[in-house]
Amino acid sequence: MMSLPAVIKTTVATIPRSLAYIQPAAPAVSDWQDRLGAKTRLRVGVSWSGRRDTWINQHKSVPFELIAEMIQRNPQYQWVNLQVDVDEHQSAILAESGVSVYPGTIHSMADTAALIACLDVVISVDSAVSHLSAALGRPTWIMLNQFAVDWRWFVDRGDSPWYPTAKLFRQPSQGDWVSVLDRIQRFLPTFTV
Repeated sequence: MMSLPAVIKTTVATIPRSLAYIQPAAPAVSDWQDRLGAKTRLRVGVSWSGRRDTWINQHKSVPFELIAEMIQRNPQYQWVNLQVDVDEHQSAILAESGVSVYPGTIHSMADTAALIACLDVVISVDSAVSHLSAALGRPTWIMLNQFAVDWRWFVDRGDSPWYPTAKLFRQPSQGDWVSVLDRIQRFLPTFTV
């Protein structure tokens, strides 16, 4: 399946430019809007890790400590956790940092999609969360490592022809997530919805 674009000779010019090609269920979106309450500030969803049982995850995941530090330095945003496999220690730090956490309420990608539909921007590593958010046409900022990136992100672009609402934040050197997060923090104040 992943070789299909090469087989049918897809080029950047022939990639369909749909902003959103999937939609969450309206009742589920309404439920999440009720849980989130009245919007008073920019809502930022965050996910820092992919599947932990894959070898590539060690290279493409951002250390939780760096994510927690970014959140703590930016309390002016309503941070929403999209990482479903947080441990007790991480959950406690997120709660102390004012992050909206909904343990036990996300059971499927449909639940995640409905929550993402209520957010202003999603910040995620290259994972199911980032692909889902971009497929929904939501502003999606994808944190990419230096060397183990998926072919869909190319190597020299800050955007994605596959997902018009995605913005790519690449490591300038291997393992340098600090620069990626600093750049994201510089962009967040300029983001408008």
